[in-house]
Amino acid sequence: MLRKLLTGILFLLPVCGCSYWESFAQSEKKQIKIVGQVIAIDDSVSVSSMPVSHDLVIKVVTRIEDDEQATYLKVVYQPLHGQKGLPKEMWSSQSRWVFTLQKATDEDESCKEPVRGWIRTKPETGQDVPDVEKLPCYLLGADGFQPYKNRR
Repeated sequence: MLRKLLTGILFLLPVCGCSYWESFAQSEKKQIKIVGQVIAIDDSVSVSSMPVSHDLVIKVVTRIEDDEQATYLKVVYQPLHGQKGLPKEMWSSQSRWVFTLQKATDEDESCKEPVRGWIRTKPETGQDVPDVEKLPCYLLGADGFQPYKNRR
């Protein structure tokens, strides 16, 4: 009986055009996993234990699960109340991190907000921050990053 019910629901989902299921399926396709380095942070960044919104520019070092071809990504981190902020070790451009990112949609206002200025995490390299307005934008969740451990 339960199997018939589930089969019927699964059969009707494509017919009913349920936007929840469609958006869920689309969001699953738009997730990527990369190893990257933070090369710039917005100039309003506050490295503290308080969860704060951050705009980052990440250089992709290695693609793990990724169909994005860009070398640089704009990433927005907006923790919810009670979630951890980004670790200050991330600001060292020498450190590599594994990021699980969600592709931003056209409705994500956080990607459209202008950033006043950028601080390079390693200014002595002389590397310019790419034109952030042209970079693909991704969202980073509180559990979407961990230090990269090189397994040689």
